[in-house]
Amino acid sequence: MTRHNNQSDGNRFATIAVGAAETHPHRGGTNDVIPPIHLSSTFEWTSGQDANEHDYSRESNPTRAALEEQLARLEGGEHGLAFASGMAATATTMLSLVPPGGHVVSSDSIYSGTEKLLTEHVAGHLGVVIDFVDARDPDNVADAVSADTDLIWAETPSNPLIRVCDIQAIADIADDHDILFGVDSTFASPYYQAPLELGADLVVHSTTKYLNGHSDSIGGAVVTDDSAVFEQLAFAQRVGLGNMLSPFDCYLVSRGIKTLPARMEHHERNAMAVARFLESHGRVARVSYPGLESHPTR
Repeated sequence: MTRHNNQSDGNRFATIAVGAAETHPHRGGTNDVIPPIHLSSTFEWTSGQDANEHDYSRESNPTRAALEEQLARLEGGEHGLAFASGMAATATTMLSLVPPGGHVVSSDSIYSGTEKLLTEHVAGHLGVVIDFVDARDPDNVADAVSADTDLIWAETPSNPLIRVCDIQAIADIADDHDILFGVDSTFASPYYQAPLELGADLVVHSTTKYLNGHSDSIGGAVVTDDSAVFEQLAFAQRVGLGNMLSPFDCYLVSRGIKTLPARMEHHERNAMAVARFLESHGRVARVSYPGLESHPTR
């Protein structure tokens, strides 16, 4: 199931997971082997004319900058942004990229919080038309797209039904119509899925789940190759909504990422063992799990 088709690729990903944050110029000559936690809300300027890279932590913080670079490298993207939660990342994406009265085509199997955001806020308050389709068949996505569509949204694998979409096929549809395509890849993590490499314009994660991996931090992330999309989302994160991830949580996520490859390998083996056990259980009618040929058991 891994996106890495040989040992070399896997080793490279693991190396990035362990060391990407340490490449960021945030150590200030102290040579920390892990990114330090910069809790300061403000940073001193050497003069009124010579601004530092960081001045106010809502807009820029060294610990967050290190994590954002780490996230971007894991996804093979150019720009990373860390948010206060997965929902903050999703909401910022929707509110920044979809205008009032716009149109979104979304896969119909998505996280309940995302569904409520779309139906109650994006549609209910902003007048955006939301078409939910079974995106497992790309033709359903193509049929729902119109000249007014602003964003195609897919959650794959989905929460909680673990439905999987063909990212590359949907990306081709988005490209044909010059529409932005976003993927919530939380359940796969960057270890098992690379939406940007498959043609998506942006990828969203709840870092609370596998990226952090220790159940001690709430967070979210967006990674993109599109500089215009990045600028829109960065403005919302730093100014418009101010929903960035705190330095301490950034540290926790960065720490968790170091063990992501090892954890995901174990998760996959354990989950498949559970799925196979359930598939053979007489009281279970159907099992939904990628890679498992499941049929009604009775």
